[in-house]
Amino acid sequence: MNDFVDLNIVVIPSAEITKTLVNLSSEIAARHKTYFVLNETNVLPHFSLYSARFPKKNVPHITQVVEEVITKTKPFQIVLNKYSEFSGFIFLDAIKNKNLLNLHESIVDELNPLREGLISDNQKTLTGLTEAQQLAIKKYGYVSAKETYMPHISLTALVNPTEFPVIRTHLPNKEFHFTLQTIAITPFAQYGTCPELIKEFHVT
Repeated sequence: MNDFVDLNIVVIPSAEITKTLVNLSSEIAARHKTYFVLNETNVLPHFSLYSARFPKKNVPHITQVVEEVITKTKPFQIVLNKYSEFSGFIFLDAIKNKNLLNLHESIVDELNPLREGLISDNQKTLTGLTEAQQLAIKKYGYVSAKETYMPHISLTALVNPTEFPVIRTHLPNKEFHFTLQTIAITPFAQYGTCPELIKEFHVT
């Protein structure tokens, strides 16, 4: 048995936005080969605040730390406003406002020491990284941390990433808004997908 676990601290969007993103993911998969399709049961739309590999012995402390950060967090507006492609994934990117960055950095600062230097297999296999992104993996165990933070929801991962420019022309040009209400600790599953919520926290 492994003595480590790959966890993700995530924002869960509103029910309305969740349905919209599931539909977008399904529409892409209907036309192109993809590795996963979002749904509302075991491939949940989400965006990561921080993901890393941790020793299992630290899980109770991780839960406690996340809860403490959430108690200091108030609801705020999140805006998803553009599409991008990263390492074969189609991202719907969020605007990096002050509230979101403060929340992300608080989670990273509190949880990074609890990794005890572990780095997940997923992070080791990413390709096309900048020097700053490679450094983020070494320093935080996660490509999207601090200076390289990329708040986003992954719509899917493409078998053929060169198809993204064509796919982009079919995606709606609009902003998606929701208020931060739910943060969760989840497993980091294949392709970074979210199969379930291990522990759910409500922002009030």
